[in-house]
Formats: sequence, structure tokens, C-alpha cells
Amino acid sequence: MFKSLRKFGNLFFVSIYILLLSSCATIDQGHQPVYQQSANSQEIAKASEVPQIAEAAQEERDDIYMLLAYAIVLKDWQTDSSDPARGHNIGSILVDGAGKVVFWARNANKITGNGTQHGEVRLIRNYLTNVKTYDLKDHVVYTTLEPCAMCSGMMVMTNIKRTVYGQTDPDFGKALERLCWDSHTLPNGFQPYPRCVKSETSKNIIRQRLDQAYGKYQQSGGKGITKWLLSAEAKEIYQNALKMFLNYQVKYPENIPILERAREYHDKVPSEYVPLTD
Repeated sequence: MFKSLRKFGNLFFVSIYILLLSSCATIDQGHQPVYQQSANSQEIAKASEVPQIAEAAQEERDDIYMLLAYAIVLKDWQTDSSDPARGHNIGSILVDGAGKVVFWARNANKITGNGTQHGEVRLIRNYLTNVKTYDLKDHVVYTTLEPCAMCSGMMVMTNIKRTVYGQTDPDFGKALERLCWDSHTLPNGFQPYPRCVKSETSKNIIRQRLDQAYGKYQQSGGKGITKWLLSAEAKEIYQNALKMFLNYQVKYPENIPILERAREYHDKVPSEYVPLTD
């Protein structure tokens, strides 16, 4: 009889133990959805939804966005006689992690009388003011001219993922590369600046033509890339970029909607100067 009671008691305690384990598991599962609803978790989940595409398809997508940036600059092309003068023929677009163009801007340093009003500065500042955020970690900037130190610094501080530029600037370029350069092993060297932004030269044929044309201009004694960008030669290359954009044929089906939305976006961008939103 005592053996039976002892056996019954062991079974009873084992059962209680199993119930407790099941209860704990249920509590953990019940808390999980609540945690996922928190603001930080939503941001993490959203970031994980960034689509991954093949390298070749991404190169084609970069082509489309770069051509869009050229086309937006061409819409308000500046010359020596532009009155009022808006600024330099430089502009950029911002693309989010899902591949959507979310903002555009053109250089406006002359009309504002403010030397800081480069395309990239206006792009990032205006966008952040509108969306009320400061972290652009999944975003890409496509700019028609290689970013200067000022624009590069803003990209770094806002955590831009990468930038693709459509013309090399021999004088004021390579700022992002310098920020990412690790020289700590040299005397008085430094570690790379935090949040390095990947800087890439556009592979588009228009970029090659711009670089070649400006190179010849320099060889003939010409000085100043912004001055050359006012020339008829530069405008002709930008007009070719617009033709390529309007007649572009995608090779990768996933980029069909990208091109369609880019063209729709171009149609909506005004040709006149647009002040910053404060």
C-alpha cells in the first residue's frame, strides 16, 4: 500500500512540474506579440523587409535612378544668362530601402545667397523636416556630381547607406573615401569616421561622357567644374541622358515598376525653384 502511495505521489509531482513548464512557455509566447508591437521592434521589422535583388538588377536600378537625377537637373537648366540664377546644374534624389524615390533637390546657392545650399544638403534637410526622423540607414543618394565634404558630412551624420554619383569631381571629390580611410597606423593617424557611407561611381555611359568632356576642358586650360556645367556641351550630354531615361528598356522584370514610378516622379517634379520646407 505504501509503495502504491509513493508511486502515486511521484506521478502527482511530475504532473505538476509538466504543468508549470507548459505555463511558462505559454507566458513567453503571450509576451512575444506585445514586444513586437513596440516602436523599436516595428523599425527593426521594417528594416528587415528591404528587398534583396541580384547585383545585375541593382546595377540596372542604379542606372534608372541616375538618369532620373540628370533629368531633374535638366528641367531647370542654368546658363550664364539665367535670371534669376538658381544655382549650379547639380541635383540629387533620395531613394528609400524599398526602392521608392522619396525626395529630390537641386543646387540653389545663388537664389538663396547661401553657399551651403548644395543639392544633397537641401535633399536631406528637406526630407528629414517632412518625415521627422534622423536615421536614413537604408536610404541611397543619387547625385549628379560627386559629393563635397559638406554634403558627405551630412550623409555620414544621417547614416545614409550609400551614394552613387554621376560625374567625378577632381577637386572637391573623394570626401566620403577620406572619412572612411583608416590611417591610425601612421604617425598622428586616425580611425575611420563612424558610419562610413559607401561611395560609388555611376557605371552609366552618361557619367563616362561627362568625365571625358570635362577632362578635355581641363586639358585646354578650362577651370571650374561648376562653370563647365553651364556650358552647351554639358547641356547636350544631359539632354542625351533624358532621351535615355525616356527610352530606357529594362532587362530585369523586377525593375519595370521602378522605371514606371521614376518616370511618373519626373513628370511631377516642377521646373522652377522650390524653397526649403521649414
